[in-house]
This record gives sequence, C-alpha cells and structure tokens, in this order.
Amino acid sequence: MKTSRSSSAYDADTMNLIGLPQHASEAEIIELTKLPSLGFSPEMAKRTLRTIRSPGHRVLDLACGLGTASVFFALNYGCTVVGLDICAAFLAEARYRTELSGLGGQIKFIRADLRLNLAVDLNWPDLVVASSTGRLFGSASDLLAKLMADGIGAGTLVLWQESRAFPLMARSSDGERLERQPGDSSQAPSVLVESKSTESTCRLPDAEGAEQDYKVCSRSLLIATG
Repeated sequence: MKTSRSSSAYDADTMNLIGLPQHASEAEIIELTKLPSLGFSPEMAKRTLRTIRSPGHRVLDLACGLGTASVFFALNYGCTVVGLDICAAFLAEARYRTELSGLGGQIKFIRADLRLNLAVDLNWPDLVVASSTGRLFGSASDLLAKLMADGIGAGTLVLWQESRAFPLMARSSDGERLERQPGDSSQAPSVLVESKSTESTCRLPDAEGAEQDYKVCSRSLLIATG
C-alpha cells in the first residue's frame, strides 16, 4: 500500500527553520521546495563529487525535506540512506516519493529535531549531506563544528549545499552574503571542492499574497572531516 501524504499544517517554528515565508500555505511550500534552485541540486552534487571515486555506501541526509537527495544517492550510487527531518509533512512526501521510485529497501526516514539530536551514530555514514537547511545551520562551519562535537568519524565526507533567495529589488550586497559568511569553511583546508551555480530567479508570495520576484544564489562544498 502506498503511503498517503500528510496534510498537517506546519507550525511556526518549522516554517522558521525552513527559511521560507511563514505565511505561505503547506501546498505552496511543498511546491516551492520542488524548485531545483531552492532545494537539493543533483547537477551541483554531480559537479562537486566528480573528483572522488565514490561518495561511499552509507549516506546521512540532514534536513532531508522531500527526500530528493536521499533518492538521488540511492538511485545513482546505490547507497543506503537515512534521512532526518523535523517536518512530518515533508517526511510523508519523502516516503511517498521513495516508494514510487522502488527504493524503499535502501532509504529510511526518521523524524528528528536536529538542533537537539542527530538520532544516528555518526560513525555510520560515509557521507553526510546538508542541502538548503535554511536557518538550521548558519554556515558550513557551524555544521562541521556540530558534527565534530557529536563525534563524527574522521575522514567522513560532508556535502553542503545552500541557496538564498533575495528580492530582486534588494541591495546588490544582499546577494553577496552567500559568497563569504563569517566563519565560512570554504577558506579551510578541509574543503575539497567548491561549486557555484549560475544565478536564477523564482517567484514567491509575499505576506499579502502578491507574488514577488527573487534572485537565487546557490553553491556546494565538499568537506573532509579531520
């Protein structure tokens, strides 16, 4: 039997973590996260991973959302994947997608608040994926520090992807925040590869329901833990 998709509403805290408008409806958020520019980008992942022979056999997908990255690694690399997310509606959609892809035996999804507990033994994964985690982790450096504090195994790879949407009418300097943030680990020796996407645009609803155009900037880092 196929898993039915949840229709439960998001709470304000979850919406804040997602980093998208809190006034948007659940249906709008799910549609928005299907946009490549605002979620996991397979193309950027392939470019970032091209310098290594294999991402390994076990992948931990943090803030997995709709399961796009989980399905990507199971389908393209034959990986066993565990996806973690706080949002029950996202996880229901992720399970639905996984079953449609015939990958139910390779992917497991767990509901977890990543601010409190990663819910997985960090000696297990070969690769940790964090893509477009909104305000959950401030930067790749913040994520790496948390993983190290929680006991991640030495030599584990970390794939960090992030996207930021800025109103097209905003000051040009706003879009540059993605390039170099305080404590940005792209300056650290542990970064193996850095990839950037060309800028794209999308349209999101504002608080009054009117649509506004945004510029989206994205990049990807492949990091090796020490």
